[in-house]
Amino acid sequence: MLRGDSLVQLRRQDVTVAPDGIVIRIRVKTRGRTVATTVHRPNCDEVYNLIRDWIEDFQAPDSALLFTIDTSDSAFFPSSCLGRWFQEACDFLNLSPPVGELWSGHSHRSGGATGALSIDASLPAIARFGVWDNMASVQPYLDPSVGPTPAALLFFDHLLKPSLEQARTDLQQLRANASYSDVLLAA
Repeated sequence: MLRGDSLVQLRRQDVTVAPDGIVIRIRVKTRGRTVATTVHRPNCDEVYNLIRDWIEDFQAPDSALLFTIDTSDSAFFPSSCLGRWFQEACDFLNLSPPVGELWSGHSHRSGGATGALSIDASLPAIARFGVWDNMASVQPYLDPSVGPTPAALLFFDHLLKPSLEQARTDLQQLRANASYSDVLLAA
């Protein structure tokens, strides 16, 4: 769901792997490239494991770009390259957009936001994870007619709020074992 032009500028030092999750400090054009925004991917599934393994196997200095092409001058590729790779992958898989639609390198952003919405992630959670500055800017990326899929759940389950049932159970336990002031202090 992140912007392709921001991802091509990621360096090894921008990604931290911790036991509880992965922290990515990403710079986006809407906030100015000098300000980093933190995006967190919790340790909860195969996506975390894949990113963790990739970062741990990355054999380069912390200042090295994560996405590079092995050339003599080590130049990084432009964000337009993502659109070309996306189209080549779709062609290889014989995938094409529905009639009247257009897929581009930016389609992953809309697909991610729509996928997260399809499993009932909140708009603030989608906007925060996709690093949109405001709700009005995320709206065009959302298609509310798309239903949930296993893939959407795999990639965006971490954006869902935990069930209130656990919080209710914890509150009942606190009430049973403590005074009213202890319950308020726990909040």
